Amino acid sequence: MLSPHSILYIRGGILRAQRFLIPAAFGATIVAFAFFLVRDFRPSAAIFRASTEPANLVITTIDLDALVVPVGFEPESRRIAVPDREVGWFTQSSAVDQPGVVFLVGHSDGVFSDLYRVSIGDHLTTSLVSDIIGRVTYQVHSIEILHRDDISMRHVLAAQDHNHELVLMTCYGEFSDAIDTYTHRLIIRAHIIDF
Repeated sequence: MLSPHSILYIRGGILRAQRFLIPAAFGATIVAFAFFLVRDFRPSAAIFRASTEPANLVITTIDLDALVVPVGFEPESRRIAVPDREVGWFTQSSAVDQPGVVFLVGHSDGVFSDLYRVSIGDHLTTSLVSDIIGRVTYQVHSIEILHRDDISMRHVLAAQDHNHELVLMTCYGEFSDAIDTYTHRLIIRAHIIDF
């Protein structure tokens, strides 16, 4: 029988975790071996803070359960490098435990294809380091559609009504060949209700 297990590891100075399935009989052996490896490990405050980046996003009302990966700007276009299949966490925005905005992006013809169905009051959940640190639940309080020319990063990254906000953004409207993108953006804002 297969059972889910998680293993902690450090990559890029950040404590991370990976979930995987293994035969249940081997679980205790692997857990004991992992404990032996990390029993003397003392994570610094910096590593712990970094581990509060979002690891996945769940929106049950649209049947979304997606991996979240760190993203930044594309060097040439200065657009955010939106991943093909996952949700992107913009690393210049806040981590989950920090005041400000946790900014997530995704393609409207991919992982965020049903984002337009989200409503005010819906709950969004992020897990931290693949569920080992914990989960954070947000509630949607604002949905807006803006022309791409009317959006600035300052606007997106400014918490409007709450000290801790989660902001989701995806393309919306008609595709324009002239600018090689969609004309509008769908922006959803949510605030923490359970940490």
